[in-house]
Amino acid sequence: MITVAEVKALIPKLNDAEYTSPIETRIQGAENRLCQLCNDHFLKIGAVAGYFINFSAAGIVFSATANTITSTVQTFTDYQFAAGDNIYIRGSLKNDGHYTIKTVTAGVITLEDIYTLRDETSEGIVEVWYVDFPRELKSTLARMIEYEILIKPLINPAMASESIGGYSYSKDGKDYPGDILGELARYTRDQFV
Repeated sequence: MITVAEVKALIPKLNDAEYTSPIETRIQGAENRLCQLCNDHFLKIGAVAGYFINFSAAGIVFSATANTITSTVQTFTDYQFAAGDNIYIRGSLKNDGHYTIKTVTAGVITLEDIYTLRDETSEGIVEVWYVDFPRELKSTLARMIEYEILIKPLINPAMASESIGGYSYSKDGKDYPGDILGELARYTRDQFV
């Protein structure tokens, strides 16, 4: 949903080379947390050129070493997945979450290097969904990563609330300051229990 280059372009303070690795290690978690906070995985449910933009099959193999998702049952290219697409995996035991495709062939999706898979061969149905992430949320996602790298390490865990620079923090059960969470409000879906 966001790249290191996009984070650096949106947050100039993180432009130094020393921040590349910390950004890489936080992208996957921040993307998944943003979707949790919005109660929305931004799945594209519809058709493109007659194809529904989700793929489901049993026997999907996830490889941590190769950073790949393999299907011998159906082909990913029939579902028009392509390099650069954002996807969401659902139904696996160890690999549910958001990823970005680096390359795709008929039977193999290779993920961008910043994402981490765990070895798994699914026994049940695994779904691969195309994600239609709102471009406007990229700046919010970049601010979440900035907060994790520059501000969160400065927060005293014993404090109930405090202000650091332009950020204020209170222990209200949320991970991010109110101004960042406020940017998510119009994208947050109601949750029914």
